[in-house]
Order: sequence, then structure tokens, then C-alpha cells
Amino acid sequence: MYSIVMNLSEPDIDLRTARELLKGGKAIDGTFAFTNENLRSYIPAFDVRGKEVLTVAASGDHAFNIALGDPKSITCFDLNKMPYYWMELKKAGIITMPFEKFIEVFVDSYLKKDSNFISEKDYNGIRTAMPEKAQKFWDEFAFEIDSKFFRYYMNADGHHTRLSFERANGYLDRKNYETLQGKLEKLDTEFIQSGLHDLPNKLRGRRFDAIFTSNICDHINKSGYVAFVEDELSKIVAPGGFAQVYHRFNTRDTFPNKLLASQTAQGKGLRFVSVEFEGSPLVNEHTDNSVIIMQKD
Repeated sequence: MYSIVMNLSEPDIDLRTARELLKGGKAIDGTFAFTNENLRSYIPAFDVRGKEVLTVAASGDHAFNIALGDPKSITCFDLNKMPYYWMELKKAGIITMPFEKFIEVFVDSYLKKDSNFISEKDYNGIRTAMPEKAQKFWDEFAFEIDSKFFRYYMNADGHHTRLSFERANGYLDRKNYETLQGKLEKLDTEFIQSGLHDLPNKLRGRRFDAIFTSNICDHINKSGYVAFVEDELSKIVAPGGFAQVYHRFNTRDTFPNKLLASQTAQGKGLRFVSVEFEGSPLVNEHTDNSVIIMQKD
């Protein structure tokens, strides 16, 4: 089940926007083909079984890795619409393609500079697994981009290899992939078009047991962020739940200390905790493997 909770423009309007960006050689900000986070390690660190989860949409990899943990539902959010279409395409690929074929089409062709993104035969094999709006969008747009532009268009940063994708994503393991195929067909999932700061208003009193914001904080003004997560984001965290509010990529990044040192959180029934995990798909001497979560009493 995949319901859409957003003011999604008709696909032809979204196509016009995408084509204008394509013509201008500009990427849609915030849309990634695959994650650059170590989701394989840190998502399983949290128990999401039977829980209502809210996560950033982005590449779709957060939702796919979370789905392996058997949540009750997953609600995805993103500021722009492209992640919705991209997630639907990847989801359709996962549901319908054997593991080797998904790797060939969605990973290998993405990395090869001399190949098309997806062949007409492969696309036709997965298109009916998408909702009608996504079908209408990709029926045209899938054949207007080649892999070289797709790499840039989807904000790939040039560091990725097939190994880094596999190390970052638990579902890019044959056994997990085959498990995910069955889970995605049954999972209750929603998509909300919204930025992080607008979520408390758009969700209208809904609360979630687990929230994953990825590294959104790196893409917004950090001024007032601590107050925002304590006073606003906490409103959509269910009692006893948590929100992952920061991903610390770099040991030299001191901003997490402001969250951990908050003098006002305890009085609001909140606690900031650093959770460490193993490994990283993009390792250097300054890589830090931790996320900051806000727990709610």
C-alpha cells in the first residue's frame, strides 16, 4: 500500500520542471540516487519493529533499510517531488527484479559512464509496479537522461563505487534484498512533501515512535536548530520514542556538542544521546561514526 499525502502536481507539470533542470544542467537539490550514509550499520541499531516511523525520503535508502526492521508503517518526507518518483522507481525495481538484475540496472548502469540509465525492456518490466502518477512521469523521463547526466542530476558526488553502495545499504545483500521484496509489497507507506521545519504543522498532531532526519541539518541554517528540535520536532515524537536529529560525519564537527550540552532538554522531558556504530562506506581519517538522537520520556 502506498498512499500519497501531499499536494502532488500532475506528472506533466513535474515533467516540465524536470526537463527545465535537465536542459539547464542543474541537479534537483537534495535528491540522491543512493545514500552516502552508513545505513547498514546505524539503522539496525534501533528497534523499529511494529513502530510508526518517519524518515527523510532522499534516495529511498532510508525507507528500504528501515523496512527490513518490520515497522508498522513508514512515512517519508522531502522538500521536493523528485524523491517520490525516484523511490517509486527503485521500489518497483526491488519488488519485480531478481537481485542480480537490480544490481545491474540500478547500480552498475548508474556507475558506467557509457551506458543508458535503463533500457526500454527493463523499464517495461517494472513500470506496472508503480502507481499511475509515477508511471506517467517515468514513461517519458526515464528515456531522456543517460547515465552520465544522471550521475550529476541525482547529485552523485563521484566517490561512490559498487562496494560503497553495498557497505552503506543492508538491502544490497542478496538475503536481505529477497526479504525486502516481500516486505515492500505489504508495508503501509506515505509520502509528504515538506521541509523539516514545516513537518510539525503539516502532520497536524500525528506522532511517530521513530524519526530519522538523516543529515538534513547540514543543509539548513543551524541557528536555532537546538530550540527547533526541542520545541517543535519533539511535538511529533510519541512518548517513549526518539528522533535522530544529527549525523556526525566528521570528528572535527563540534555542532553535536551543542545538542548534547543542552541545558533545557531535561526540563522538557527530553534527552540527547550519541549513538556510535561500526564502519563507514566513505572512510577517511576524520570520519566519525555516530548519530545524535533526541529521546522523549
